[in-house]
Amino acid sequence: MAYIENKNTGPLLISATAKGICKCEFSSLGDFERVLLAQEECLDPTAAQILSNAVSQINAYLSGELTSFDIPIDWEGITPFAKKVYQATMQIPFGEVRTYGEIAGMIKNPEASRAVGRALGANPIALIVPCHRVVGSDGHLHGFSAPGGLETKSWLLQHEGHRIQENRLV
Repeated sequence: MAYIENKNTGPLLISATAKGICKCEFSSLGDFERVLLAQEECLDPTAAQILSNAVSQINAYLSGELTSFDIPIDWEGITPFAKKVYQATMQIPFGEVRTYGEIAGMIKNPEASRAVGRALGANPIALIVPCHRVVGSDGHLHGFSAPGGLETKSWLLQHEGHRIQENRLV
């Protein structure tokens, strides 16, 4: 498990297994300490390498040096529907956005835009699954579960080259 503090997005808690990253969530130092103290097992070497790589890539992304991640994901515990949504969302290139409806279309379930929104709202692998790149059909930014909420989503989109005004792409 790792903890990253970033002035623009706030703190991130990152966890890995030998299969890949299983968590990258906006968190707090207190939450990190509680999870760390409750942890019973030591990290295996493969998970430690994946975690180290993830920390390096996330820091590089946040500092503007990286535009795409190459990190394995541990999909265990994620529903088949959410996995489809997350995999489709991971296909959105840096600097581009899609709507909830477009993601629903990508997963061949065009009526599921609200379900896509719910799945993205529960995304346990923020940044790597770039749910911040999904906006409303009118260009408005909608819910974001980071501590800064839409302010954090707005910063991430601006970091990727978008202009935001009154929580809307311009």
